[in-house]
Amino acid sequence: MLDRDTYEKWTDVFIPGSHYVGGWSKGSKILFLVYDEICKMSGIVSRIKENRLYDYISIAHRCEMEVEQKWNGWNP
Repeated sequence: MLDRDTYEKWTDVFIPGSHYVGGWSKGSKILFLVYDEICKMSGIVSRIKENRLYDYISIAHRCEMEVEQKWNGWNP
């Protein structure tokens, strides 16, 4: 589940398009993100509290976020 490809397959069942930015090491900041049907990104800002490989992972979720992206036209 911690690999990008397998994470996206796992979350596709309940949050299609979900992905993450960051790492799974203890102390790392990680963003859990998804785009909605109008291409607005939202997600959760988190920090990895503990990661014992194949045994246990603890994640502290800090806050929710929402990013509105505006279309500025074609800019080659």
